[in-house]
Amino acid sequence: MYINVIVFTLAVSCLAAFFILLITKLGIREFVQTFGNKLFSDMFNCDFCLSFWTGLIVTLFLATFVSIGAWVILVPFIATVITRKLI
Repeated sequence: MYINVIVFTLAVSCLAAFFILLITKLGIREFVQTFGNKLFSDMFNCDFCLSFWTGLIVTLFLATFVSIGAWVILVPFIATVITRKLI
């Protein structure tokens, strides 16, 4: 089970970092920071917040296709730190 948590966490953190770098490269992140409301502007300005929410979305997306246990709840919290280091 521990190997599953580690592999799933690494997969989520790598995918989240990829999506964050992609939206930064496409200019979506800067656009939301400039023209978004205060909540989204602050969230897209903070790497920690954006890493957590992107990891949560990726986790929920992957959890719908993979039959996994309740430990998936912990993955976004662990993957956030790794994602911040990757970006």
